[in-house]
Amino acid sequence: MMLDDLGPRERAIAEAASVLRRVTLPLLAAVADEPDVEQAWQTLRGLPFTVTTAAGVELFGLAAPVLLEADATTDEITSELQEALKAE
Repeated sequence: MMLDDLGPRERAIAEAASVLRRVTLPLLAAVADEPDVEQAWQTLRGLPFTVTTAAGVELFGLAAPVLLEADATTDEITSELQEALKAE
């Protein structure tokens, strides 16, 4: 699957998650601009380049750096993310 194959919502969720090493539900809520974080969590878990572990969801292979690079051109890490990372 290529990033271009993702719909806008799925790509936005994947891009938001790419700034994290492991994605947990509270961290996803902090970085994703989604009103229904549970649905976003299920979407992220269903992507073919993620794996769910006891520690959370991880992007594997080249997915994380590619998404992070794509996202870096449009967004900076928000203060909400910084606060969530401190709490984690």
